[in-house]
Amino acid sequence: MIGENMLQQPEDLTTESTITCGVREVCQETVLFTESGPRGMIVSSKGCTAAGITSSGPTKIASPGVTIISYTKVCSSDLCNGISSTDSLLSPAPPAAPSPDGLQCPTCLQVFGSCSSAAYSLCPEGTSRCYQGILKLSGGGITTNLGIQGCAPKAVIGCHLLGKIQAFGPIGVTEICRG
Repeated sequence: MIGENMLQQPEDLTTESTITCGVREVCQETVLFTESGPRGMIVSSKGCTAAGITSSGPTKIASPGVTIISYTKVCSSDLCNGISSTDSLLSPAPPAAPSPDGLQCPTCLQVFGSCSSAAYSLCPEGTSRCYQGILKLSGGGITTNLGIQGCAPKAVIGCHLLGKIQAFGPIGVTEICRG
């Protein structure tokens, strides 16, 4: 799902089908929310996965500026991965004051590749520079590249938004920095 200001209105995460997990598999549900400027994207996965993945979240990985929030639930009872909405995972953040130095960065969120053009936005307080990169997502029924440009939080070391994170539940992620 892609849209504008997605934190303000819950998105439906229900599914119309069920599957039976195999031996040594457990149920899982994973939600990954990414936002840069007003544009946001939600990637979600439900199904079976090998035992060994742990539940987490919702966890805010990066914010302010580019925001990344992840949630993973792993469970072993029938239909236990039944989250129906993003309402309980994502809550609107109060508007941030603008960066005192007037920093502006191009903001873009592009599925299937890198950003080729972007609108400039005034960065919020708590950001220190611009970010440009690609998140390569693979697993949990998802394979895509997500291009991101935006204001980078001060806590980001180098050009990596994700730090040492290599997966969101069954979804593997590789970050390619562009600046």
